Amino acid sequence: MQRSRLFVYTFLAVFVSILLVGIVVVPLLFNTLQLNYYSLQSDVNSRQAKSMAQFISNRLEQGVSEEAVIRQFQAAIVGTELDKGYVCLVDQSTSDYLCHPMAAAIGMSVSLKQALYDNDFDGQNLIKWEDEIMAGKSGSGLLHYPESPSEIVYFHSIEGKDWTISSHENSERIEKELGSIRNILIVGSIIFGLALAFPISVAVRRVNRSYEQKLEAEQLKTDQLLLNILPESVANRMKNGE
Repeated sequence: MQRSRLFVYTFLAVFVSILLVGIVVVPLLFNTLQLNYYSLQSDVNSRQAKSMAQFISNRLEQGVSEEAVIRQFQAAIVGTELDKGYVCLVDQSTSDYLCHPMAAAIGMSVSLKQALYDNDFDGQNLIKWEDEIMAGKSGSGLLHYPESPSEIVYFHSIEGKDWTISSHENSERIEKELGSIRNILIVGSIIFGLALAFPISVAVRRVNRSYEQKLEAEQLKTDQLLLNILPESVANRMKNGE
């Protein structure tokens, strides 16, 4: 094999191998990173929902009326940018919003959004979020909507009260940020493949050249031995290439 071809074939073999590994590893790494990100965001939502639930419980224990608590809560969340995360308050008995950043949503049922709850972030075993609310459950997961971006949610049932407070985060924004990281990983694997393939190809070419030189030297020694032991007439013909 010509040395130039050996260099090219080695370079392509190493680069393609690393690229194929990157194609397999990057999606797996990305999926793990995405699940971890979802889990971390869910923890943030959990702390927010629990602190707001504790605030409501404290106000009710202080003798503040339910109507006043609802007004205060609504005043605190009105105008929140929904794409950056929001909290709301839901009546468990009716699944209606008691408080929501969009005033028009107050009094509407969560069932109108037809959200499906996924507590494992894997898209399996989806159940109606409305059923979880009305059952007075607490939990975290991903809400899937028919025509809207999914949301990371933590919902918390307020003890001693048929209310549920939920904290939401737009998963589409998070996925865009993770998409940038995925692109960096893909480009990084390509650069790494190129950076590694070139020196390996050079090294292989040098080893091959060294091996060829060694074979040539051995061949010369063998030819010289033959010339020394063969009759002079035969040796002369070998020298002349006959």
